[in-house]
Amino acid sequence: MDIAPTLFGRNRRLIVGLRARADRLSGFSQTMVATGAIWSFLALVALLLAGSVSWIGVPLIQTTGSWAWPVDVGWGITNRIFSYGLLCLLAAGLCLGYTLVAAWQPLRSYTLMLLGCLATAILLLFIWQFALVDLPQVSALAAQENQSLLIRGHLGYALAPQLLPMSPWHVLIATPGDRLILLVQLAQPGILLPLVAGLLCFGGAWTRRQDARASKHRWYRRAGWIVLGLGVIVILGRAPTGLFIEHQGQQALAQGNYHAALDRFSQAVAITPTLATWPAFQQERGAALYLLGQTTNRDVGLYLAAYYRQLGALNQAWLEDETLARADPQDPLVRQDMVQTLEQLAQRDVGAALPITNMQAVQHPQIALQTRALDRALPWLDALIQVQPDNLYAYYLRGRIFFTAHAYELAAQDFQTILSLSRDSEMQSASYTYLALCRAGLGDYASERALLKKAIQLDSGYYNTTARETASGLH
Repeated sequence: MDIAPTLFGRNRRLIVGLRARADRLSGFSQTMVATGAIWSFLALVALLLAGSVSWIGVPLIQTTGSWAWPVDVGWGITNRIFSYGLLCLLAAGLCLGYTLVAAWQPLRSYTLMLLGCLATAILLLFIWQFALVDLPQVSALAAQENQSLLIRGHLGYALAPQLLPMSPWHVLIATPGDRLILLVQLAQPGILLPLVAGLLCFGGAWTRRQDARASKHRWYRRAGWIVLGLGVIVILGRAPTGLFIEHQGQQALAQGNYHAALDRFSQAVAITPTLATWPAFQQERGAALYLLGQTTNRDVGLYLAAYYRQLGALNQAWLEDETLARADPQDPLVRQDMVQTLEQLAQRDVGAALPITNMQAVQHPQIALQTRALDRALPWLDALIQVQPDNLYAYYLRGRIFFTAHAYELAAQDFQTILSLSRDSEMQSASYTYLALCRAGLGDYASERALLKKAIQLDSGYYNTTARETASGLH
């Protein structure tokens, strides 16, 4: 029996079936593109990704995602659940609804444009909040960026350069422009995904622009946009108004009209409550009070401590902070000010860069002599850890000082603490490096090899030359 005709018939039916499926898939794809459903689907993917990746990242310290950033429109009402991650999820749900409906029944491109506006508005709202509303959170990020810059100076190797050059104690956030610069510095790629989703929706609407032209002249849509615009101005205008009045207070202070400055500051904090938790604002108020003769006010103490730090009189600044702490040891603004002073005191007493290894100290005796003065920094670092238990700079610097002094057990404790505080791979790589060196100092060379291997694995950018050179010397 000849089976060739049978096989040929089966293969022909298979080919015809595959072609039919391909034609149906092609037709479905064309329908998705023609109705704009493909664009809303891609926007849906971008928004889901935006809710799952980091938006803000401070090198060596931490990254922050959209779910960890609550929405605040400047009225002093926030809820951690109502975050930018939730906004992305809600916008993704609307894109999913459009995709499901448009795949079977064409919708007007006007709806797709609204989805694009909604997705883009998420990013614009975040930028607006970062620059004008969330002053305490921005202050915290500026402090973390300062910690990152300080740690970089003691790593002994260079990390990937940041977008904008910054130096310790010069991370400025005084004006909205300064805060936008900091946002550019710390922004992660995930922050742009809502914009990508918006552009995808706008692109889909553009492909169906004939439909948009046919319906764009309807009067009620224009009226709706006008009402929406007025509502946005009313809701979002409170924070800029408060900052404008605060700026007027600064001008009155510069002109010597201290009573008027205090009046403006009171009006500003009544309109924008977050100003009351911003250290720079309290220092401005303290300057006006001090120039009017008051000396016992907390804000006056904050102003004097900042003034002494600016002059380099760090010991005098610390005396002011200690006085404030005795009056109210749990005041968050006082504790923030103490952290600034203690970091500068520790950095001052450390002086030159720490030797990377004991061998480097032997090869350069002048460095070894300088490290004898490192003990002066230890009391400041101990106090800094007591005031701010999660300060990575304090643990890293103290660990390095202990390591230089051959106190390997104490140094290892600090580097182990860093591993529990930071999930940044480069910070962990540096910590594992010195944990390995501490184990070597204690004679545990097997643990040294294992820890150096971890340090090298975490160093995906090949920056940690200390770990790599040390590991190569073991072979």
